[in-house]
Amino acid sequence: MNRLRTLKKRIARSDRCVGIMKLNEGWFIGWGTCFSDSDCAGPFSRREAIFKASRIAMPYKAIEVTLTAI
Repeated sequence: MNRLRTLKKRIARSDRCVGIMKLNEGWFIGWGTCFSDSDCAGPFSRREAIFKASRIAMPYKAIEVTLTAI
């Protein structure tokens, strides 16, 4: 299986909503989570958009944050 096909499968299986779309200016990446942060970037070439979207689709580890009041 070639590398781009593998990366496209990673994007499709992501728990983060990541998508690649073709517009007149070029390829754009849209991503976000349900009912919270979302963003888009572009324009890119098709190959570059797939690489960047697959990096966004990678699983991420939760960060523990402790807030203290002074």
